[in-house]
Amino acid sequence: MALLRARGDAPLKHLVFLVSLLLAAPSWAAVQFAANGASTVTSGTGTCTPATTTLGTVGATDIVLLVVTGEHDRNNHALTTANGFVQIGATIKGGDGDATEENPEIGFSVWWVRGSSWTAAPVVTDTGDHTSCALHRFTGAVTSGDPWDVNASGNDSNANDTSANIPGATTTVANTYVVLVQGTSNNATATTNCGAVTNANLVDITERFDSTNTSGLGGGHCIVTGTKHAIGAYATSTLTMSATTYKGAFSIALKPAVCATNICFDSFSTLTGVDPSWTHTPLGTPKGVLVWAVTVTGDVPVSVTYGGTAMALVATADHSTGETGAVHAYFLGSSVPTGAQTIAIDAGASGAAGYAVSLTATTDTEVLDSDATINSDSVADPSVTLSLAGRSAFAAIGFKSGQDDVTGIAPNANWTAQIEEDAGISTVGVYIYDVVSTADVTAGWTQTADDAIAVAVAVAEVQEAPACTAGLNLTLLGVGGCP
Repeated sequence: MALLRARGDAPLKHLVFLVSLLLAAPSWAAVQFAANGASTVTSGTGTCTPATTTLGTVGATDIVLLVVTGEHDRNNHALTTANGFVQIGATIKGGDGDATEENPEIGFSVWWVRGSSWTAAPVVTDTGDHTSCALHRFTGAVTSGDPWDVNASGNDSNANDTSANIPGATTTVANTYVVLVQGTSNNATATTNCGAVTNANLVDITERFDSTNTSGLGGGHCIVTGTKHAIGAYATSTLTMSATTYKGAFSIALKPAVCATNICFDSFSTLTGVDPSWTHTPLGTPKGVLVWAVTVTGDVPVSVTYGGTAMALVATADHSTGETGAVHAYFLGSSVPTGAQTIAIDAGASGAAGYAVSLTATTDTEVLDSDATINSDSVADPSVTLSLAGRSAFAAIGFKSGQDDVTGIAPNANWTAQIEEDAGISTVGVYIYDVVSTADVTAGWTQTADDAIAVAVAVAEVQEAPACTAGLNLTLLGVGGCP
């Protein structure tokens, strides 16, 4: 495929020169709660093995957290079979401290493993009466060492009430993804245990998980996430519980990965409707934006703009037979507006679903390769190859599948789902490749034989032509001299 932008493609022959390696400011990826990233809660009165059926594919760089809630306020939690999981801090306990297990006492712990060490779900040792456990998956965190910058934990001064306080901490790196984990001993089967979280130091506060169960004396937990952009303190997070309870809580500020190659995934957003228009909020300074528009067959959006700037159409895959539809990819790689910006798709009367990915980099960016050849009435595990020509690049794919439920599609190894949506008789998804490298990339997804249409795109930093050094006469080498 031709580049949307190309600079300095003419080769230099027989030239020996010195290259100065400039150390650019680091480019940060965004940590995210993975799409389909929470397992269903497992509860019982003995050991606890968390379910993995809804966890999604665990990538090598993913972080998986195990959250355990017990009813006993005296026992330290343990794993009968760890499978690589390591405890974060200590078991948090709340209750009257006597030997009797009673509602609403609590024992609460959090454990973690990196995807490269993931083999299977761990087995939690019986905590004494009620034990519940669940797994939660995150993408985009640092790929070595402890994944957190700072963490804090507490039991809300051992208070037995409905006012919950999750301890804060002081970050030392920018753009941390703060995971707030709130435990409760509520003896009910409920998904509304935690009220809205308030913290003026965090943005994009979103509840990800909320579940309690009545096994034994009951209990469970909630997961809420928020972002701390600037280095510094994030205060105690406050919320109201639905039932009086002793509590345990953790706040874990996950560190974003640094892209050694400088181009990084930044953030994702989406909206569906007639002429969808929505606000996309980058975490860093964007140097590239990709937007996929999914429409009915035969329709091409009149325009797609980012912050009022027209985006270029990269490719269209239009499927007019079987389960019809069209996928269009758009790109902006220079003069990208900073901060929150409006994405507007003028899709005509039929409407569209829009999906956006922003990228950080140290220079302007360009489409290195694209492929819209996945276009079939019946194909199993569709895939294409993106050619990177030895350049470091980010890769992603937007697609529509004939599968009628998201359980029928899944990302390939080392790919992460940003979204998987049920569109009735079909499904729509956006997957990104976890690895920024120079090797050609196979883009696709798994499904049984069914309709499939997609546009895959690889984006790289713009390559500048080598600078001409004044005074160096290159005429004899056949490449001309300085002007």
